[in-house]
Amino acid sequence: MDRFDAKYYKLKNDTKRLYHSGILMIDRKQKKVLKRNVELKNKYSGRCFIVANGPSLATIDTSLLRSEFVFTVNYAMKSAIYRNLESNIHVMMDPNIFNFQGSEDPRVRQMEGINSKLSRPLCFFPYQARDKIINYKIDEYLQVMYISSKYSIYDHYKREFDLTKICPGFANVTQYAIMIALYLGFNEIILIGCDMTGYEQLSINAGKESELHIYKMDDTERRMIAETHSTIPTEDYFLGFSNTFADFRRLKEYCEDCGVRLINATAGGVLDEIERVKYSSLF
Repeated sequence: MDRFDAKYYKLKNDTKRLYHSGILMIDRKQKKVLKRNVELKNKYSGRCFIVANGPSLATIDTSLLRSEFVFTVNYAMKSAIYRNLESNIHVMMDPNIFNFQGSEDPRVRQMEGINSKLSRPLCFFPYQARDKIINYKIDEYLQVMYISSKYSIYDHYKREFDLTKICPGFANVTQYAIMIALYLGFNEIILIGCDMTGYEQLSINAGKESELHIYKMDDTERRMIAETHSTIPTEDYFLGFSNTFADFRRLKEYCEDCGVRLINATAGGVLDEIERVKYSSLF
């Protein structure tokens, strides 16, 4: 991104932030819901693990995480590994996940699996999905908090992440988890299972068999992927994927400015924008 494009990108996103912040000032319901997040600000310290859903998770000993603070994301509950984790925070931020097609939609039943025998994690969901979550009574069995994200971060982003206000949004759920971990006060954030091999979704769209996650995708998830890519030209898809890697770099630089160590202990994968360490060296 050249200097002119970078300035335009920053101006565009600063304008979106100001616009939606103005709306929040007069939207009492949304403001009240987001205000609950203040209870979590700097509530924790030390380190936390963000467990993404890459297939590399199968190659490490996740039982070592039982005494750690753990974030899980998206459909982790479809994996056998999830049942052995004591997840503290669960993050699902793609509004499309909550576009339920009736009470028999398998995605509704999968939500129940977020609570396990070992844990009942606090869940972060997108505010724009709140009506669906209430209508399907998901908030009656899950502990739900909300985030409202309306703009993107950019190079040299300096604004404090404040979950009680309009936040930046990301294309990758792990990045949302990093933002939440920063707000909660952790000073060391460790990624595992963050393989970042999502470009293989194109093979699924082409009708080939490919497993992108530690769990086996069902027909509903494969159909969602196919529908998404049917509306996005391949060129635009790779541009978006490139910006996702740029956001990891921006988050790394943001963490450095905050005195927070962000490291990648994923076994393999292609995310090299963040300092790598061996998972086993952390214990």
